[in-house]
Amino acid sequence: MSTDMAAGPQTATPTDPQELRAEIARTRAELGETVAALADKTDVKSRAQRSAARAGARMKQRAEVARLQAGALAAGLADRARVASGTARHQFTDGSPAEIARRPIPVATVAAVVSAAAVVALLIRRHGR
Repeated sequence: MSTDMAAGPQTATPTDPQELRAEIARTRAELGETVAALADKTDVKSRAQRSAARAGARMKQRAEVARLQAGALAAGLADRARVASGTARHQFTDGSPAEIARRPIPVATVAAVVSAAAVVALLIRRHGR
C-alpha cells in the first residue's frame, strides 16, 4: 500500500493560493497536536507523576471519609457510654441498699463501651497524623 492511501481519502488540492495556505496551516496544526500527543505518551515521568497525584488524591479522600465515619462512631459510643454510666449511677443512688445489692451492675457492659470508645479515639488520632 502506498502512503497516499494510508493517509485517508484524498481531497482535491486547492488551486487558490489562499486556500492552499489555509490547508497548510490546518495540516500543521493537526501535525502539532499529533506530535504533542505522542510526546505526552513517551514522557513516562510526567505520566507517573499524574498517576501518583491521582492516587494521592484518592487516598486523601478515603482517609477523610474514614475520619468522618470514625468520628460518628465515636460520638455514638460516647452517647452509649453516657447512657450506661447514667444507668449505673442511678443503680447506685436509687433505692435502698438492699435493692441496690439485688441489682447487679453491668460492669462488663460499661467496660466494653468505654474500651471501644478508647479504641476509636486512638484510631482517630492515628488517622489524623
